[in-house]
Amino acid sequence: MAAEKRPNNDLPTNPQRVTKEYIPGQGENKTWEWNGTAAEVEAKYNQLKGSTPDDNISSVTFENNEGRARCMARFEFDEQVDDPNTLPEGQTNGCSLVEELYAVDVIKDICEAPYWLEGTALTDEQIVWIRFVSEERYTEAEITNEAPTAPLEWENWSDKMKNLRYHILHGVTSYYETGFVVRRVRTGIRNRGVSVAFTGINRIDTSGAGLTFSTYMVRMLQNLPSGQYLKRPPQAEYLGRGKWRVSEEWHYAAEWSVVYNGSWGYSA
Repeated sequence: MAAEKRPNNDLPTNPQRVTKEYIPGQGENKTWEWNGTAAEVEAKYNQLKGSTPDDNISSVTFENNEGRARCMARFEFDEQVDDPNTLPEGQTNGCSLVEELYAVDVIKDICEAPYWLEGTALTDEQIVWIRFVSEERYTEAEITNEAPTAPLEWENWSDKMKNLRYHILHGVTSYYETGFVVRRVRTGIRNRGVSVAFTGINRIDTSGAGLTFSTYMVRMLQNLPSGQYLKRPPQAEYLGRGKWRVSEEWHYAAEWSVVYNGSWGYSA
C-alpha cells in the first residue's frame, strides 16, 4: 500500500528540518532535510542534483522507506562571515587558516661564508686570487713569485686567506646556511576568504606580511630572523566538494640579490 499524505500539499520550498554542526578550525556545516512521499521527495532530490557550484552543496542524499522518503542536502560552510574579529583562532572569512614555519638547509659557495667578512674582511681581489692559485695548485713560493702586488704574496697572506686556500685545496667548496620558509594556507569554499593576489611575487616583501603571524604561531615564536623575505607565487588546489586550498610562501635570506629587489650585489 502506497504512503498517503494529509493534507495534500506540495513540499515546502524551505527545508522542513535544518541541522548545523560547527567544527573548530574548519567552519560550520549545515544540512537541509525534506520529508514526504517518495515521488515528491525524489523530485526535490533531482532538483538539488542540478544545483550550481554557487549553491555551495557538497552532497545530496535520497532515502525511500515504504513510500515515505526524505532528501538531505549537505553544505560545506554557512554564509561568509564579514567580520574576521568574530571568528575563532585560525579562521578568517569562512575559511580555516594554518601558518607554518620550516627551516631548510641552503648549500652555498664557500667564498660566500660570513666568516670571510667578519673582522678584517677579505676583498674581492683577494678571494679571486686565492681561488685562482688554489685551483692551479700553486705552491707557497709560486704564489709569492706570481703575485701582482705585495698584499697577494704568501708572506702577506692573513690567516683567513690561508684558511680559504686550505678549504679549496681539500675539496671543501661549499657550506651550509639555514633558510626559512613561512607558509600560510587557507582552506575554504571557492573564493570565500581564500583569494590571494599575485602582486609582488618574486620580489622582497616590504609589507612585512611574511613576518607577521595571526594564529597561535605568534605565541610559540618570539620573532623571526631579521633579513629579507622573498614572496613566492601563490598556489591553489581543488580539494573536491567545492573546497579549495590556497597557499602563500615567503622565503628568508639574510640578503637576496638585487634582481629580486634585494640588497645583495655590487656596491661602489
